[in-house]
Formats: sequence, structure tokens, C-alpha cells
Amino acid sequence: TQSLELAGGSGDLALTTVQKPAGLRVDPEAHVLRRLAASEIPPAVNALKSARAVTVVLAGSSSPDARRLADILVRSLGLRQARVFSEKELGPVPPADRDLILVGLPREPAWWPVLPPGVELGPGRFKVSGEVFDQEADTFFGVLRHPQAEDRVLAILHPLGRAGSEAATAKITHYGRYGLLAFRDGANRIKDSEPEGPSPVSLRWNSTQK
Repeated sequence: TQSLELAGGSGDLALTTVQKPAGLRVDPEAHVLRRLAASEIPPAVNALKSARAVTVVLAGSSSPDARRLADILVRSLGLRQARVFSEKELGPVPPADRDLILVGLPREPAWWPVLPPGVELGPGRFKVSGEVFDQEADTFFGVLRHPQAEDRVLAILHPLGRAGSEAATAKITHYGRYGLLAFRDGANRIKDSEPEGPSPVSLRWNSTQK
């Protein structure tokens, strides 16, 4: 461990090691107060509740009652400024200037976020934390990283049927610090979050780096 006195916006540090290091971590015990990078904050329901601009999108594969679920979710999360569009209205690429909530699965490839490990989404089924859900009473809600903007989120509400979907949608607001939720018959079965992303103050060397 070596200390570096900070007197400005940046500073230089030189270290000499006997052998090649595996990595470098700055302030590993978080003693320095700093604003976290977007990649360090796992997406969560609270990110939507505090967002300035959220657009709700009825996805290309959404069910006939998607608008009803969208209205419940907007009221539950307190999204007073939210507007509702269809995926077709917004085009083949999701807008990068706002946070998004998809009701149903998107049809356009560019709308798909990178799914975290252990999560799979498909017609009639989904998988969360390694557990498979494939009953009509199952509902998934995930807050994921926006595929076009690192400082935004894209959430997906994926009900497999009508049973319990309204009850599950109304309860999402109560799981603010989580980003991955699974419900059955309106009762929560899984609450989890995706792992933290890469940190700008942590570096690991691979075999080709000097």
C-alpha cells in the first residue's frame, strides 16, 4: 500500500515492484469521498424512481393488456412526467437521452440490453439467478444498463400471462434497491441485482499488458 497526497484534480504515482502485478486498486477501503462512475452502480428500481425523464415503451411483442400494466407501473413508481409510446413509434434504436421501461420483449435487436449472468429472457419463459420461470402466473422485472447510454437504464417488464401480473407490477416500487425481480401469482420469489461493472479506480493486467 502506498499513499498519495491529493492537492488537485489529479496526481502522479510511481510504484516499483519485484514482479509483474496482477492489478491496481485505488482507495480499496473507500476512505476518499468521490462520485461513483455509472459503471460502478448496479441498476436498480430506485434509478427509475429518481429519474428526470422516463419513457414507457409498449414493446413489439407486448400483450393486449400491456397499456394497463404500463399505467399501473407509472402510478406505482410515481413517474409523473412519463410518456407512453410503442416500440414502432420510437424506431429501431432506443433513444439515448432518457431512461426507458419496456413492457414486453423488444423486437428490434438494438433495443436489447446486455443481460447479466444468470438472466435469460424469451417468449413464454425467463431465467433469474439460475432459476427458470415458465408459468403463466410468472412475471419478470429487470432494471438493466441502457444499450446506448452508460448513464441511463433500460427496464423490462415481462409478464408470461395475466395471472398475478397486475399485482406484481404494483409491488415493484417496494424493491427500490434491487434490479432483478421475479414474481409468481403476484408474490415475490427472487430479488437480486446484477454485479457492479468495471471501476475507473481499479485495474487488472492481462497477459499482454506491460
